[in-house]
Amino acid sequence: MINTSLLREFITNPFGNEQKARELLAEIEGRPLSADELARGEFCFQVAFYFLALRAIDANIDDASVRKVFLHQLHERVRAFYAGAASPVGLGEQPAAPAGRDRVAVRLVTDEPGPADAAASAKLALFERVGMPRLEQYRQLAGNDRFGALAQLLLLHYGARPYHPVIIEVVADLLATSYIIASEIVGSSLEVINTRRSERDAAVPPLLLGAGMPDLVDRKPKRAWPAGRYGLFLFEDVAAIGGNAGLSFKYVLALCDGTPGKPLCLVTLENSRALANILCVFEGSGAHSNYGSLQGHRRREFMGKALILLRDRFDLGELQTFAAAPASDDFRRRVHMERDDLHAAAGLGLH
Repeated sequence: MINTSLLREFITNPFGNEQKARELLAEIEGRPLSADELARGEFCFQVAFYFLALRAIDANIDDASVRKVFLHQLHERVRAFYAGAASPVGLGEQPAAPAGRDRVAVRLVTDEPGPADAAASAKLALFERVGMPRLEQYRQLAGNDRFGALAQLLLLHYGARPYHPVIIEVVADLLATSYIIASEIVGSSLEVINTRRSERDAAVPPLLLGAGMPDLVDRKPKRAWPAGRYGLFLFEDVAAIGGNAGLSFKYVLALCDGTPGKPLCLVTLENSRALANILCVFEGSGAHSNYGSLQGHRRREFMGKALILLRDRFDLGELQTFAAAPASDDFRRRVHMERDDLHAAAGLGLH
């Protein structure tokens, strides 16, 4: 089964977190936002990011059968998001917008009366009745500057009015950059498929560590867990090889076939002068994949995403047993808390 969890996360969380969503949309409007405007803006960008993901799949997957499976699984995950409690939107009626365009208002579920099942049904109806036709509109866009046209139509869906060319350009740049990230996620998924096909037949080579990668020399892990034939080792606050003062790693989860000194794969939470909380993967093939920014820097969120990435690449087993890391003298006293954390993290997005 192709794992589309990260691409689904890319679609349903286009801004990274609510604060970033509020800041960008407030810049677009030139004023503070109401709750309804925030929810409507998030929904509009989610649909646009779904379109970017579809374009990335079409551009990067040549095999029609693989592409079909990928599209089906992604669509089911997105529908599940809108049918579940994770989605903050509901459905309501609003007068028609100018030029005869029908407009559907998006509002917070907390404002919508009725049982939870009714709210979930309304959210899914919003996606199917509004989001799906918009995807088709986006497909019809033509011309060389497709991101500019997409930005203009996205903003029209959001605000039902024209916006200043500078705002359109900023949104177009955001969409273009996000498309690159979507393409990297899709491309990495294809590498994962090929890796898993050959994993049982060939040994995975250890990473060749070089400048810009986490410096794990003489570092002791904070936590360690057995995972099938492998071991998982968690490091915190790691510097970069080469002494780059502007680059550091808040967390590094190393998958090893023995000692933590010879990792096969690294998942990192990277910080630089330009970007913060960037989820990355270093692989034995030499690939360095960027999966966008996390909402925060909490260890549980990082572990959840990291385990998704590693489970795509390796047979980790069920992660049911735990061991103390060499440098974690207090680990045994906290084993019950860590077991809860790891099980919660391992369950994120894996259903």
